Amino acid sequence: MKCIRLVTAAAFALLLVSSLAGQTFRSGVNLIVLQVSVTDQTGHVVNGLTRDEFSVYEDDGLRKIEQFSAEQVPVSLGILIDISGSMLGQRFSDAQEALSKLLERFHEEDQIFMAVFNSSFKLLVPWTSDHPTLLRALSNVEPRGGTYLYSSISSALPILNAGANRKKALVIISDGDDNEKMAGLNRPLLDRAVQQARQSEALIYVIGIGVAKPPMNEFFDLDPETRRKFFYDPPVDVDVMRRLTDPTGGYTQLTVSSANLAQSVISIADDLSAQYMIAFESEHADGKYHTLKVTTRNPRYKVRARTGYVNP
Repeated sequence: MKCIRLVTAAAFALLLVSSLAGQTFRSGVNLIVLQVSVTDQTGHVVNGLTRDEFSVYEDDGLRKIEQFSAEQVPVSLGILIDISGSMLGQRFSDAQEALSKLLERFHEEDQIFMAVFNSSFKLLVPWTSDHPTLLRALSNVEPRGGTYLYSSISSALPILNAGANRKKALVIISDGDDNEKMAGLNRPLLDRAVQQARQSEALIYVIGIGVAKPPMNEFFDLDPETRRKFFYDPPVDVDVMRRLTDPTGGYTQLTVSSANLAQSVISIADDLSAQYMIAFESEHADGKYHTLKVTTRNPRYKVRARTGYVNP
């Protein structure tokens, strides 16, 4: 009997939290919802802040915070994994293990889809709360082919935007630079992905495996053996990845070894679980880009949130 009461109480608590979340973050054409991360000078998450400790600016104008929550809410999560030829072997095995660790941090109310990409994009598992299905699907994949990263992000974002939960995030694991077209000719693909990221409410996180791509003027100063290695195992263009991630409130993280992937994805899960949800009414519905900035009373805190949006 005691066990039944505990289960009933837990179910009621979950229902109450879900209900409050639904009441707090209503839908609206001009309602802009921000997912906000706050860390101190040591990089540790800052919890327990209240609505009055935040300020939100739209185009440098202070806006009234209409809705606020510091509670953990369900997330719609997209996972996009590089299965190009360079991921074959230990890197892909480590990616599978990292995914297992990542899924441990999510709950039944969190909806997840998984897609893979090489020379094409494939939705491997559509939206599901059956998380073990994701691991089983990935076990049948064999890495091969090229790295069509930018167009794959463009394919993944519309799926993510259709997720049932207001809080959304995309996690990308890749070990190389986009090679869909010859160097310099894939810029339109990158620009399209960046524009879609700006129009989405989702956070984008990228975990790059390998070393950072050096500036062109430094590349030719490298020894021939290193340049030859880059030809077969392309470096990660961290600056380009940050163009995609940083404006959304997410981030790019580089890991030299795929053995560190598990810790990287756990950090992302922890970041998502500790965020504040803040909403304000926009004054615009003009289809133009508008800048955003979120601050706290304590200037020593680092705040990550979307830096702009396009309101239809």
